[in-house]
Amino acid sequence: MTFEGGFKPFNRIGLSSSPSPFAKMSFESTCTFLQEATVYGDFDELRNPSARIVMGQPVQSGTGAFDVLADLAVPASA
Repeated sequence: MTFEGGFKPFNRIGLSSSPSPFAKMSFESTCTFLQEATVYGDFDELRNPSARIVMGQPVQSGTGAFDVLADLAVPASA
């Protein structure tokens, strides 16, 4: 079920209605979707995991949702 109220296949036909050009390119028809995005001036805000993976960026969910910072300074002996 989708937000539009119907079913969509999880393949290039179902993803053709996706607003994310990079999500579309993560499936079979990379050149076709790239050409369409170029001709029609589409842009991608890289908000979905597929688009971020295509661009080589970490996915912002799970372990990619936060940074772990540790203080590596050695405490002075008292």
